[in-house]
Amino acid sequence: MENENLNENENENENENENENENENENENENENLNQNEKIVLESFHEKPAIEIQRVFRGFLSRKRVKSDEFKKARRRNLAISELIATEESYLQHLYITINYYYNPLKKKKILKSQIIREIFSNVQIIWQVNSILHEKLLERKHSRNLFCYGDVLADYVPVLIKPYSDYVNNYNNAISLLEKFSKHSSFSRFLEQILEIPQVMNLQLSALLITPVQRIPRYVLLFHEIVQNTEKENPDYLHFSNALTKVKEVAEEVNKSKEEFENLSILRKNSIKISSRRTSSKYYLAHCTAQFTECLIFCSDFFVLIQ
Repeated sequence: MENENLNENENENENENENENENENENENENENLNQNEKIVLESFHEKPAIEIQRVFRGFLSRKRVKSDEFKKARRRNLAISELIATEESYLQHLYITINYYYNPLKKKKILKSQIIREIFSNVQIIWQVNSILHEKLLERKHSRNLFCYGDVLADYVPVLIKPYSDYVNNYNNAISLLEKFSKHSSFSRFLEQILEIPQVMNLQLSALLITPVQRIPRYVLLFHEIVQNTEKENPDYLHFSNALTKVKEVAEEVNKSKEEFENLSILRKNSIKISSRRTSSKYYLAHCTAQFTECLIFCSDFFVLIQ
């Protein structure tokens, strides 16, 4: 009996130990599950801020890139406007030299006939007056509160350029040919050399000065295009400059069209002169032949009279 009781006690102890082991295993499993959950929570906790930081940083970079592009465009726009004003000043200076150091002294000295002088210099004085007004308007806007808007000034004034520039461009080839022709004359050649010695002339030859009005309109087209490209559409000056660009292109087209028409007309005139000269020479030749034939007839008639 005692042995049986001992065995029973041992079995009970073993069962208790097994139960304890099972409980321990369950606790360990629970702890493992808890640890895994904690890891997931911690990982998600660490991942979310990282993702958020990345998102914020990407947004910052994109905004920075946009701002950088806007800044670059604004900078290019300001540079183009500054170049427009600076080149206008330089252009006016060249016109001033043309008028005051070449044109006016040449008229006073009467080295060339007044008609030849007018044909060489064309309407350069009118162009100087027109562009001086444009330059004044640009400077007024530059020093006013409305610093960032120039397009309206240009859009309003550009159409004024059509007539004077068309006239000048039409006469340009004739002016250069006359300049080359009379540069061979000693008195005019000496005059040109003396003018180049004046420091204010900056060693600018007359031929180089005469081409500047021809080049100015295409330069406007390039500068206006650069400004429009780098002006935001929300900027109120965008529409004004777009309008100015359209108008200056029209001026360029009108000038080119006028030049082509003038050249075609010049060709027709030259051909008509050649034809008329040929007709005149033909008439003269025919008249000459007729006169000779008449003389021959008279001679023959006289000869027959003598024979009789």
